[in-house]
Amino acid sequence: MTVQSMPWAIQGASHPAENARNVLGAMFGVPVAAHTAAASVTTAGGGHGVVGATDLAVSQNGTPNMSVNVAAGRAIVRSGGTSSLLAASYAFLNDATVNVSIAAADPTNPRRDLVIAQVRDTNYGEAANDARITVVTGTPAASPSDPALTSYPNCVVLARVAVAAAATTILTANITDLRTRATALGGRVACTSTTRPTGASLFNGLGIWETDTFRSLDYDGTGWVIMAEPAQAHTPTLTNITLGNGSLAFAYHRSDGWCDLYGRFTLGSTSSIGGQMGFSLPVAGNTSFSSLNGSILIQDTGTALYAAFGYLTSTSRLDIYAMNAAGTYTALTATSATVPHTWANTDVIDIAIRYRMTTRYS
Repeated sequence: MTVQSMPWAIQGASHPAENARNVLGAMFGVPVAAHTAAASVTTAGGGHGVVGATDLAVSQNGTPNMSVNVAAGRAIVRSGGTSSLLAASYAFLNDATVNVSIAAADPTNPRRDLVIAQVRDTNYGEAANDARITVVTGTPAASPSDPALTSYPNCVVLARVAVAAAATTILTANITDLRTRATALGGRVACTSTTRPTGASLFNGLGIWETDTFRSLDYDGTGWVIMAEPAQAHTPTLTNITLGNGSLAFAYHRSDGWCDLYGRFTLGSTSSIGGQMGFSLPVAGNTSFSSLNGSILIQDTGTALYAAFGYLTSTSRLDIYAMNAAGTYTALTATSATVPHTWANTDVIDIAIRYRMTTRYS
């Protein structure tokens, strides 16, 4: 089949359910491509996963036993059957907490079980026409693996349950949340740094939000570009500087191939400067753009405030130069134990710069 002869929706016509599911698939960006259900689905785009942050969340029973509770919620479940390439996505609804049993533990070995939200469709050879929440029991082993889901093609994996040998209760610590998040086409996909959309689900302009890193990234047709992220701590490696009992407070964040680095080095009584000062970069810099935006200030505490300049001497290091105004033109001078002044306890170097990274991709 090429073009479907009966589009959604023609007045007075009869439409197969597949047509309605493809409308849902189009709204959620489900590609016409093969899809395999797995414990961590990364190829389904926004058309596979729960709708809300707490939808279908798995938790221990109120009185812990060999069962778990699945919260109310909605999910978009992409078809994964080999004979249903055009089946697109199903809408799944659970309107109350469901308690599901975990099989008795093996007396000797641990195992992994998967809690899933599943849709079954007899039109594609499955056993029933229904939706259900069920547990796929794994195989006990010294180092257990997740059970295969080849017999559960239309499912969203909700959680992994680690069943210890001889266990009699399942606790929160035994449950790992594996839910992906559904997102309408054009929306920002909620995922983790290890479950980004891949394969046929990628398109130029796709945006994601990583729930584990709190980063916002866009796909530009080649790779993922960090557009925004929280400040990241950085402890620089020092060149020609003895930290002693001084202090370092540095952080950085990235955006569209640029890195903003800011921090303060405060000298202590056992700190010293032995020559040209250097600070390692948190992310490799592009030395084709060695001149930097921003400012660097050197405080000779209680005496003077000097303007300084930063320069990328390599992809991994920022060097600090004093600005010498003794001649006709302002010139850069290597810092040292006595330049721009003789360093002492409580003197400060403040750095706030922006530089181009060697790659914009994460």
